[in-house]
Amino acid sequence: MRSLPIQELSCPIDWQPSALAPVFYGFREYTVADGAPLTVRVYYPSLDGSPDGAPPLLGCGRYPLIMFCHGSCPGEPLQYQKWFELPAQLARAGYVVAVPQIIGIDELPSERPEVQATLRDLLDWMRAGWEHQDTLLPPPATGLAGHSYGALHAGILATTRPVLAVASLSGVWEEWSKPSIPIHQGAPARLFTWGANADTSSEASADLPAQYWNPIPQPKYRVLFEKAEHFDYLYTTQLACKPSRGPCPFVGAYTTDTVTMFFARYLQPEHWPDLSAKIDDSLIPPTTAELAQNLTPEQQFFLGGYLAGVPAFNDSSRCKIALRESPPDLIEGQLLFYRDNTREGVGDLHSPSVIGQGGWQYLTRVLSGGDGILYAVNSQGELLFYRDHNRDGTGDVHTPSVIGQGGWQQLLHLFAGDPGVLYAVDDQGQLLFYRDHNRDGTGDVHTPSVIGLGGWQQMRHLTYGGDGIIYAVDDQGQLLFYRDHNRDGTGDVHSPSVIGLGGWQHMRHLVAGEPGVLYAVDDLGQLLHYRDYHRDGTGDVNTPKVIGNGGWQAFSQLTYGGSKILYAVVGA
Repeated sequence: MRSLPIQELSCPIDWQPSALAPVFYGFREYTVADGAPLTVRVYYPSLDGSPDGAPPLLGCGRYPLIMFCHGSCPGEPLQYQKWFELPAQLARAGYVVAVPQIIGIDELPSERPEVQATLRDLLDWMRAGWEHQDTLLPPPATGLAGHSYGALHAGILATTRPVLAVASLSGVWEEWSKPSIPIHQGAPARLFTWGANADTSSEASADLPAQYWNPIPQPKYRVLFEKAEHFDYLYTTQLACKPSRGPCPFVGAYTTDTVTMFFARYLQPEHWPDLSAKIDDSLIPPTTAELAQNLTPEQQFFLGGYLAGVPAFNDSSRCKIALRESPPDLIEGQLLFYRDNTREGVGDLHSPSVIGQGGWQYLTRVLSGGDGILYAVNSQGELLFYRDHNRDGTGDVHTPSVIGQGGWQQLLHLFAGDPGVLYAVDDQGQLLFYRDHNRDGTGDVHTPSVIGLGGWQQMRHLTYGGDGIIYAVDDQGQLLFYRDHNRDGTGDVHSPSVIGLGGWQHMRHLVAGEPGVLYAVDDLGQLLHYRDYHRDGTGDVNTPKVIGNGGWQAFSQLTYGGSKILYAVVGA
């Protein structure tokens, strides 16, 4: 049972719906006469048992927005209305789902930029013109899904709008005609489903062979249905294009449950910030009995017909999974790539991409220098220069240059400042200022200036917050604010202000992000988001938001790479 905060007491029930505590749903259609850019059916949570025109559930917190794009079925003018079960269940799970009638869906999406423009307009209208716009969470709390050509439109849209998760149902990516494939770009979570069909060719273009699948950044999932056909998601639905059918009538129901768990893991309603941690890595949903164990009798009332697809599929001898793949487990020594898409202290950072395949646990320091640069210190005391060329969660960061010839292992602290600047604390407690003049992996970084005359060895954490700001945690657990006014290796940095009154010594990591943002990992392994609103040495930085629900204590290194990127090294 999840109680709502006091500001949501106008809610007629005492929980916000989610994938683990559903309600009923309603829907309404909107047209250009209502101000919408195109005809769209909108599904939403409701307590009413009659969906058509049912009143939405308001006052219970804000919901993420999902848009579903139907595919091409020639001769079927109302295909957007045929996709009913998937958006309905998502609405029950605490999402608002827009299903537009897409004109021009019969042509390859890469050749129809005007369709993309209309879909972007729809996303904007939902948050600025829809009658219940106030019930929606702001971007990037957005998900996209689509079937066939609609999946391609969703994939393209994910490269032009901030989104957290994209589901591609039999997206025909092998028909993509341009060099740059959208599913290889950006870092939203992605789910792909299609039929592994050796008998017919209806799913031939939806198959993702290695050259398509391997470059897709993590986190990524795929589910392949044995002998499924292209429109088996709508198995019992009459369609004008009269598609062929496979043997299993429950492909659509199984997909509906999987997509529901997928969005629950990566896109949470406002009052379910820890929902992700409650969703199994495999996206296999709980049974109704398992759900009911954690629900009140009032909540159990809404369970009828919910998450029934996977059990029906598993009970049928006609239905089989050919392949199911989830993101891999983490291995010690990997370099991980995370993206904090919101930077506002909302959401849950998890399921990183692996961009360094091993050996990073042997480095005593790993720190970002901006623009994809990673500095590191090896066991021989050399300063190394790496480059993350892609900065999107793909590729493999390896083969560094040596830009410091020795002695770097003796430094008590090392952290990056402005581009090319490295701050360090030596064993005498002095604050040092180094300059990497080249920033290209050449040269030798040496001969620092002393800009802090002593006492810096007592600091538990040091991190650079931009504009000359240095945050420190002393041995009393206070958060201190220093300013390097000159930022050129001259002067003396001293006389800090106290902006955090205690407890900071318990943090395993402290890393400054965008101006005013501090990321910390507490002793529970949670990733915390703090905000220094003043940035002038006044105020008290406290009351963090949890944006990583556990496991962050497993990282030996954590550094902010700019552009919403966090790098981590697996290894306690």
